[in-house]
Amino acid sequence: MSDLAYTDSMINEIREPLLNARQKVATHINTELLSTYWNVGRIIVKHEQSSNDKFRLLSMKDWHEKENK
Repeated sequence: MSDLAYTDSMINEIREPLLNARQKVATHINTELLSTYWNVGRIIVKHEQSSNDKFRLLSMKDWHEKENK
């Protein structure tokens, strides 16, 4: 085998596991980011719902007090 063919063959052999590793890393990172953003959204919604429930309770209490005066 010529030196050039040997070099091309070696480069192609090295390229394959590198490309596979890059793909696995990208997939793992995307999965982690998706999970993280989903959890952040869940926390925000939980706090918003809690705040809205408190606001509704206070509003109902104010309305009830006004109606009973």
